[in-house]
Amino acid sequence: MHTSVLITLLLAFSPIPAALSYQEFSTDEETFLSTEGLATTYQNETGGNFKPERVHLVAYNEQTGNYLFRGNMPLNSETFAYDELLGVINSHTLEKLGTSLPETVRIINISLVNSIEKGEKKHLEKERHFFDQNPGLGEVINRPIYGIPISVKHTHRKWRKHFSKKWGRDKLENLVNSLNILLNKDADTPVIVYVHCEAGFDRTGEVIAAYQLRYQGNSYNQAYQNAVEVAGRNISAFSKHGLQWYAYYLREVERLPTIGDI
Repeated sequence: MHTSVLITLLLAFSPIPAALSYQEFSTDEETFLSTEGLATTYQNETGGNFKPERVHLVAYNEQTGNYLFRGNMPLNSETFAYDELLGVINSHTLEKLGTSLPETVRIINISLVNSIEKGEKKHLEKERHFFDQNPGLGEVINRPIYGIPISVKHTHRKWRKHFSKKWGRDKLENLVNSLNILLNKDADTPVIVYVHCEAGFDRTGEVIAAYQLRYQGNSYNQAYQNAVEVAGRNISAFSKHGLQWYAYYLREVERLPTIGDI
């Protein structure tokens, strides 16, 4: 393996020593994230404006009454688009489940954006401000996703299993497990887990496809094609690579039989 490729892998898979909602990067890491495009490679196709047509129901737990939805950055020009988002979600529950939302719900807003790119930082601050002012309506969990710059297919076989177990910047295994816990956790008030990035296509596609691999029995091809159908295009290479590494981990390390070809 070329030295430059190995260095890129090491940087991509090295963990961030920070809490769930915050990021601390060394100068070298910030340079890598900026120059290699991990922070800015994703297409911002929204300008931070909520797009109702990008909202989709992923899962529903009848026992807990909790929902898992995906979509794009839920902002209007000034603030979090709370009423608009709930209205669209209610339409989906009526269409897909035959019932309206409960009278009272809480939103757990899983924001996949980062604080490195200035536009995303501004949007994240708006999300946080809304829920700081309205804690009874829900909360924000910032869980930045960057993807992986190198495909598992372009990595020497002897390194694949090693790096697939290195939960670096994305930590998909931890994230999808957390989503499943939130979906299945009993609470006094039903919860809507809303997963989004900016456009709602690339990073969101990576995370939701990873969830479908782990918890909904999808093969890699099924999960990836679903991400493509929602986006109306291929998802970004970094997001696709991140999903491939996770699929490889599930197939080769966890021995999940449903993954299939990658």
